[in-house]
Amino acid sequence: MTRITLLSIAAASLIGLTPASVSANTALYEVPPPDDAVFVRWLNTSATPRALGVDVAPARAAPGEFGHFPASASDTASAGAHFSVVADADGHAHLVEEPVRDALGKVHLLLINATDVPVRMVVAEGGSEVIPATDPLTSGMRAVNPVTATLAIVNAISGDEIGTATLVLRRGQDVTLLVTSRNVEVIEDGFGAGPLLD
Repeated sequence: MTRITLLSIAAASLIGLTPASVSANTALYEVPPPDDAVFVRWLNTSATPRALGVDVAPARAAPGEFGHFPASASDTASAGAHFSVVADADGHAHLVEEPVRDALGKVHLLLINATDVPVRMVVAEGGSEVIPATDPLTSGMRAVNPVTATLAIVNAISGDEIGTATLVLRRGQDVTLLVTSRNVEVIEDGFGAGPLLD
């Protein structure tokens, strides 16, 4: 079992804002993203799967920071969509689409499952379910009020605990829990990686 504690999350995390409001805030980027921006970040890999009809390059940014490209450059991506590139247990990179962040004023908890079994997020020590069973290489999300809580990630089939995370959350912040076969990593979501296409 892995236990990770995140006792402070910077108030500048702006992932819960709409793409239009993000592009309006020029302080986030040296060059503001286009109005039809698609956002992509790399978490536990720097490999680049070809997807979305474009060749995107890993952003030179901290884990959790989204870079962007215009949806008009893609055959399939919609404006405002968010994706994470993650590695599976064999090290192969996969593009995982994330749910829409649309609950302004709430904290979005995102679960990305990079294991080969479905996993669930629950309140630790027998508490209620936070995010239901999430299949391998997919994501789940829950919008919650700002809270302090210890959450557990469990195997949705066996019920075995994979890891826990103690979070102190403030309004306007969003957090990703990346689940691998070895641990649970807490990543503060953020912007600032810049354009992903030349």
